[in-house]
Amino acid sequence: WLPVFTLGYLLFWFLTSQQLRFLVPILPVLSLMTAGALESLIARLPDPWRRPAWISCIAALILLAAPALARQYAWMKIEAAPPRTQSERGAFLADRFPSYRCYAELNARLQSRYTIYAFHDEPMKYYAQGTQLGDWFGWGRYSDVALDSSRALQKSLERLGADFLLVNEGNPALPRDSEFDSRFVRICRNGPVTAFQIRH
Repeated sequence: WLPVFTLGYLLFWFLTSQQLRFLVPILPVLSLMTAGALESLIARLPDPWRRPAWISCIAALILLAAPALARQYAWMKIEAAPPRTQSERGAFLADRFPSYRCYAELNARLQSRYTIYAFHDEPMKYYAQGTQLGDWFGWGRYSDVALDSSRALQKSLERLGADFLLVNEGNPALPRDSEFDSRFVRICRNGPVTAFQIRH
């Protein structure tokens, strides 16, 4: 049942959205399958060969893990100490996540009294004190938003209850027609991220 379950999950992944975070539930299963397959394979060997096979297997696993461990060690040597104060935390997050500054501004100004629709920014949901919409599945998924014109975009976002719109790296391309500036006001831009207030 493990191979069938894994194959089914991988098919689901390929047919829906190929995001790495959706593979997290299946990785432990794949790890157990690999360990089980190695153990079963070595158990079938004649007794004199089992010990060298285990040693070879462990050595191979260490060699496979060595580049990742070396990279992690090098990263730990150059990485600054974890932030200790609220201001250090803000600077730390803003340095790593371009959209964090936009959420921080909205949090400071409106606390939890806002709803933002964000394209391709799902990991930042944790940092929004207000409501963040926008994902591949569920309420407010990307296919629910019309991009034919700025009017259609505004109406579909209003239908979802959004007050603000955030676009990450211009993805998707917004309808920059003659009415866009009268319906959307840019309030924040940081690197590849732009946030707009929706004029109701």
